[in-house]
Amino acid sequence: SEELRLRAINVLSLINTDTAQQSVARMALSDEQSAPLRMAAFSALADSARRFGPHLDEMTTQALIDQAVGEPDLAMRTAASLAFGALNLPGPQAAEIILQSEK
Repeated sequence: SEELRLRAINVLSLINTDTAQQSVARMALSDEQSAPLRMAAFSALADSARRFGPHLDEMTTQALIDQAVGEPDLAMRTAASLAFGALNLPGPQAAEIILQSEK
């Protein structure tokens, strides 16, 4: 159920492992999930990133950048951008999103 998924996302955001943070990110990035669930997952991802730092692999990070730049839904794009910002990644990845948003 969606309620169970929400609780799982919140619990996973409190665990300091790559697997937990990537699981939250996959839920946030999944088009198969409802918009409210995805928004909650982006928020949980941001909380996890602030608490533990970035634990996403390159492919998941790129998918997050793609959502932050190209998602048609403004609320979802904003949520993805906030999660990406919370990762506080150095150099090229942060610059990439800024450059893509100027196009």
